[in-house]
Amino acid sequence: MKNKSFNKANVNPLDFYCLPTFFNLYLNSTGSLLHRTVTGLKGDKQRKLTKAVKRARAAGYLSSVSNYSSSKRGITL
Repeated sequence: MKNKSFNKANVNPLDFYCLPTFFNLYLNSTGSLLHRTVTGLKGDKQRKLTKAVKRARAAGYLSSVSNYSSSKRGITL
């Protein structure tokens, strides 16, 4: 995947915790985070991404069971 959207200097994943569709690139079909080697993020950004996903789950924006977009009908990945 090697997505570099969070690797930019001024982008903080914690600012995006209220946008659950934004995290679909970093979650697998069961809702767990992809490994750092798959996402291509640096270590500090991966930790911030993990914290942002945990905040989104705690606030109820993101399901902890399955991926947000894959649970809707008609949407294919």
